[in-house]
Amino acid sequence: MPGERLRVAESGPADRPAPNAPAASAPVGRSTGDVRLQGSADWHALVASLGLRAAAAELATNCEFASWDGARLRLNLDPAGEHMQIPSAVERLRGALAEALGTPVALEIRVRKPEQDTPARRRVRQEAERQAQAEAQMQADPVALRLQERFDAEWVPDSIRPLD
Repeated sequence: MPGERLRVAESGPADRPAPNAPAASAPVGRSTGDVRLQGSADWHALVASLGLRAAAAELATNCEFASWDGARLRLNLDPAGEHMQIPSAVERLRGALAEALGTPVALEIRVRKPEQDTPARRRVRQEAERQAQAEAQMQADPVALRLQERFDAEWVPDSIRPLD
């Protein structure tokens, strides 16, 4: 696709099949062990369970699941997060995925606008929803309203925080 950037993190040489070996094929959505990887919800759950930190975690949370055939995992990276696609982060993500899935993983990351929520976008959306709900609760709370009226007070924008 024009304008699309692609980076593939392959498994090590020992993990690759011999040149004349038949290609192993698995249906999209193959489940390895206890991990399912069939769509966006499975990707979100898998990312949350990987225990990644720093750049690798940011890379994973800014990717959208595209496909998994049992050997190759294709992800779409939000263009706003393209700077996160550094070799060390890609390799840490690939290693964590291989461990979680119980099989070597060829990781293909394409830079393209996600069609669905990435884990990062979902988190931002959920935080905004929680913030809006907290503000609505304060605006409807009778005690808070009485205090506001009694002291002729106004809510300071962004000072209301949802409870954890």
